[in-house]
Amino acid sequence: ATELEKEESIEKDENVDYVSQLDIAEYSYVNSINNTIYCMVIKNNSNQTLSLNVNVTANDKNGKLVGAQTINEYAVESGYEVVLSTSFDGDKAEKFVYDITPEIEKYYSPVSSEIESTVTKADKKVIVSCKNTGNETAQFVKASALFFKNDRLVYYNETYCVDNSFNLEVGKTISKEIDAFQEFDDVKIYISGRK
Repeated sequence: ATELEKEESIEKDENVDYVSQLDIAEYSYVNSINNTIYCMVIKNNSNQTLSLNVNVTANDKNGKLVGAQTINEYAVESGYEVVLSTSFDGDKAEKFVYDITPEIEKYYSPVSSEIESTVTKADKKVIVSCKNTGNETAQFVKASALFFKNDRLVYYNETYCVDNSFNLEVGKTISKEIDAFQEFDDVKIYISGRK
């Protein structure tokens, strides 16, 4: 391909509508200190590894703006889901509006498909074990937990299954607890990371 053709193919890639290739589910709840926790579960249905930048605004029941946050996630692997979460001050946030900018990941490679995870439920917590089955060190391997009671999100928590250098070495398994601090009848775990 000539340089011009290469440039044209890159331009074509930039015109791909990646937003329409994302499945997005939103959850929110008010925590024990009366702040509103907002979570998005985003599935990347494109054939690219994406980085995600999301700007979220929160409005009260009358439509008045009460908060704004930006959240990011890197190296979201094709076919995998990640959780993006943030919090808003107070318990007034009821309506959320997000603007999401997905881009082809330029700096990191995905690891989700190389992390084997098992989840054990315990009293008011889960224990998550993550094993690196790939052939490279994985970094910032995070287990995000959405705890549900009667199909409603009641708690969000996360932990990093990494060593002191924020790595999960090849062949290693690291287990961590994720507390819910309350009763739940269902939990969904999402694994993210990069290399």
